[in-house]
Order: sequence, then structure tokens, then C-alpha cells
Amino acid sequence: SVWFPNYSLHRDPKYYPHPDKFDPDRFLNGYVNNLVYMPFGIGPRTCIGNRFAIIQAKVLLFYLLWRCNLEPDIKTRIPMVLKKQTLLMMADGGFWLKLRVRKL
Repeated sequence: SVWFPNYSLHRDPKYYPHPDKFDPDRFLNGYVNNLVYMPFGIGPRTCIGNRFAIIQAKVLLFYLLWRCNLEPDIKTRIPMVLKKQTLLMMADGGFWLKLRVRKL
């Protein structure tokens, strides 16, 4: 097996200015460098469910934002600090959200 350091690549200021800042606008122009941005892997053995997962996430997000207001809970540490003793990117202490049903 070959492992790519996805976490390091996704946080490299050479490819992403201010990599630790939440900035979804950086992907608005439609250009994504596939040699650097690879959340589902790369090559012929890439995750078979990546397109399905992306579509499902978009549908879920649409319905949540349509029917609910999302707010960080007081248990959420702001600014977020990442756990250092894990291979996965996880918030130290968790990331807690409040969902409040919107009155339509």
C-alpha cells in the first residue's frame, strides 16, 4: 500500500492560503487541483462510493439548512482545536451543534 499524507497536503499554504481558516469560497471558481485535493483517495482504487457520498451529503445539507438553523453549542470549543493523537481530523472535545427547527 502507498499512503498519501492527505492531511498535510490539504493544510499546505503552498496550495491553500490560510489552510486552517474555514473558507469554502476557495472552491467557488470550480478549479480543484486533483493532485493535491484528494479526500477520497486517488488512482484506480479510489473510493467506489465517492460520488454517491457527495450527492447524499448535499441532499442532507440542503434539507438541514432548509428546515433548521444550525448553531454551535456551548460545549464546542471556539476556535476549534484538532486532536493531535489521531490519524483522522477530529475536534478536541467534539464539535457540537444545536439544531433548531425553523418556523416556515
